[in-house]
Amino acid sequence: MTSPNPAGERKFILDACCSGRMMWFNKKHPNATYIDIRKKAKGIIKERKNFSVEPDIVMDFRKTTFKDKSFKLIAWDPPHLFNLGKTSMMRKKFGCLDPNNWQSDLRAGFIELWRILDDYGVLIFKWNIQEII
Repeated sequence: MTSPNPAGERKFILDACCSGRMMWFNKKHPNATYIDIRKKAKGIIKERKNFSVEPDIVMDFRKTTFKDKSFKLIAWDPPHLFNLGKTSMMRKKFGCLDPNNWQSDLRAGFIELWRILDDYGVLIFKWNIQEII
């Protein structure tokens, strides 16, 4: 089973926290659906005028609207930091964890992403231990 993107096309890859799609060589991969909890137009970062956060669907990885077993591959690179200033470049680019709820947020994300991952599918979880070990 695959999940339809907004145009109704069938996709089998999900980027569950796409931000600026920085990990993608092809930022508009034909088999991928990109989601993020936010949408930000070009120019949100002074030093990188072309940077934007433009998901296919504005959606929270903790509670998606996808059917069970919708994707064969899920790439999940959630925010890694919670100690960021409101206007910091890192926060604008990648978002920020809630310092009070980050554990339950990630737990809910894992539960939801396992639900929408197909049998024998692959979940790639990218993490950094800068603030959280």
